[in-house]
Amino acid sequence: MASYGEAVRALLRAGFTHRDIIDLAKLDGREAVLKLGTEALEDETRQ
Repeated sequence: MASYGEAVRALLRAGFTHRDIIDLAKLDGREAVLKLGTEALEDETRQ
């Protein structure tokens, strides 16, 4: 499991903007950001 900061950095590398991440966190919570960021990290390691 990635930390929240690692998840945010992975989302930024995947093309999300800071605003996208803030909005996602407000609407769906930090857990959603963490889940999506962890998935982005997994995708990075597969490539």
